[in-house]
Amino acid sequence: MPSTVKTNCKDEEKNIKIFLIKIYIYYLQHLYIYKKLAILKTVQMEISEFMNKLGSIDLSSFIKVLEAYQEAFKEGFSQVENLGFNEDLGFVYCCLNGNITIFSRFGQNVFYAPSDDENKEFNSLEELVEYLKK
Repeated sequence: MPSTVKTNCKDEEKNIKIFLIKIYIYYLQHLYIYKKLAILKTVQMEISEFMNKLGSIDLSSFIKVLEAYQEAFKEGFSQVENLGFNEDLGFVYCCLNGNITIFSRFGQNVFYAPSDDENKEFNSLEELVEYLKK
């Protein structure tokens, strides 16, 4: 009788997310990440320092932002201008070329905003792109 292996979908999802993080760490290993401070001073840190500052929920936000970045990359928004974590507001963000910012708070779904006006939030990249065309 052939043996079967049962896998847990959550374990597979976790392994995929870990794999995605490893790919992006490799991709970003020579880039510097900027973090905005309350006094508007910019501090450079390496990816390892950035990753070590994230808690488990922040890491979930980071994964969601990276997944959204992967989709934006397919649409031609490939240039990362800034990537960081705002400790005061609790969100991970990624600013891309084309005036696009992707962010997630507390492990929730990502939002998109114009980089020059983060008070406007959109649920999808398509909505933001349509707004920017106006």
